[in-house]
Amino acid sequence: MKDINLIRKIAWSFHATTKIDFEELFCEASLAYCEALKKYQPNKGKLSSWLWIYIQQRLIDFYKKEQKNKFMVSFDDDFIEDVASNNFEDFYKTLPNTCQEIADLILDSDIDIIIEKNSRTRRGFVSRLLRENNWKWHDIYYGINKFKEIFN
Repeated sequence: MKDINLIRKIAWSFHATTKIDFEELFCEASLAYCEALKKYQPNKGKLSSWLWIYIQQRLIDFYKKEQKNKFMVSFDDDFIEDVASNNFEDFYKTLPNTCQEIADLILDSDIDIIIEKNSRTRRGFVSRLLRENNWKWHDIYYGINKFKEIFN
């Protein structure tokens, strides 16, 4: 790869701004480089310009996907075991008041509806529950983000 420094430079600039692991970005940029070479058309412009744009766009898409997955709340087997073994009460007591209120509303509602929906719809469902209980939008935003922060 004669353009290794170009790949490295683009990956490093993304690493510096997004704090995503450099090696992960470099691997993604290298894959994009290989794809870009296949799609390059010399009559449309310089190779280095094409590579820069193609790799940069691929890393932007990668970053967006990472951000989307970053806030997905997932429960691993250890968490489920803790809940099952009644350690949930201890965990619950450590939550801030806003998170406890959100957990109470979710647990008091029809939990099957929440589980069946995708993440964006679940957030909307929880927001609606909170609005029905006279929460302000600012408090909803803060509470849900705090909830995600704790679980991630």
